[in-house]
Amino acid sequence: MPLDKWRHLVAYAVLAGTLVYATDDWLLERRWTVLAVVFATVLYGIGIEVGQSFLPSRYFSLGDALANIVGALLVAPWYLLRRYVTFAGVQSWLRRFRPS
Repeated sequence: MPLDKWRHLVAYAVLAGTLVYATDDWLLERRWTVLAVVFATVLYGIGIEVGQSFLPSRYFSLGDALANIVGALLVAPWYLLRRYVTFAGVQSWLRRFRPS
């Protein structure tokens, strides 16, 4: 797989992971949260690809769109592990490193 496709895959996996963190306190069923996160990430990726087609020297790439989708789907297994992990706020995490 070419390097640019790896970059798309990693970037959209990180975007989806960020959305997972941002939606952790939603009171939706797990399956709806998964669908919302993956759908939003995929929609964003396809939107960016479509938007590029209107710019000079840029073009729509189906390969990039597929790499974006795969990257978004990489977050799905997180929801199987979710019950074993808890998110901590940044402030509480930083307190562990303060000298006493």
